[in-house]
Amino acid sequence: MEKHSKLSFAGNCSEKIFNHFYDVLQARSATENEALYQTALSKCSTAKERNKAAGCYSGPWQMLFNAWCQSKVPNLILIQLLKHKSISFEQCDHVIDAFA
Repeated sequence: MEKHSKLSFAGNCSEKIFNHFYDVLQARSATENEALYQTALSKCSTAKERNKAAGCYSGPWQMLFNAWCQSKVPNLILIQLLKHKSISFEQCDHVIDAFA
């Protein structure tokens, strides 16, 4: 029997559950990523600095979102994490490693 085979993940849950978690994670990721970008922009005083700050800003919610989409984090754990307003990179690493 495969490790964690009885747990529900993104890849084996119903479409309704998948869509719900996807929408929640996408919204949290988008909000967090935009805040990271705006924080970086606020530290810029010239156009050159703003151009240099352009790019991809990914926070812990994005990291969790990506891992969940790849069925690396079970839905039960995701439910617990979604109860928090914020999570850290360390928390994400710990959760992802626990189910690797």
